[in-house]
Amino acid sequence: AQTVNGGRTFAALDQLVTDTAYASFQRVSTTLADGSMPFDVRNLVVLSRFPIASHRQIRHEITPQPAYRRVTAIPPDTSAIDITWERPILLAVLTLPDGSALHVLNLHLKSKIPTDIQDSTRRNFCGTPRQAGPRGRSFRQ
Repeated sequence: AQTVNGGRTFAALDQLVTDTAYASFQRVSTTLADGSMPFDVRNLVVLSRFPIASHRQIRHEITPQPAYRRVTAIPPDTSAIDITWERPILLAVLTLPDGSALHVLNLHLKSKIPTDIQDSTRRNFCGTPRQAGPRGRSFRQ
């Protein structure tokens, strides 16, 4: 999304689809929790030639928020921290010409760049302290 006059829009996407068949498609996207505008970066968008009957974002409504504790760090974390997904799942329900519904899930499964594990060593792009075993790897591209 781009910031325009204090609000966020999909100006770049609009420019991309201008003068194409996609310009008239319906659109839904991920938004801030209050629904006021898209996230500043990394939005999910569904463009559809079919009517979009409904849509919603799914973050932690179905399963509890995960907790994470580094057990192979030296020293290991003593407690877990709550983590959240960077992007919610975008669910759109499209109405097909025969009246049936098509449920479309748009989600992004790429992981973040791995973080180093405290006190691990790097060797040939991955490091494992002997005490940590294979779970202590720290990968870099």
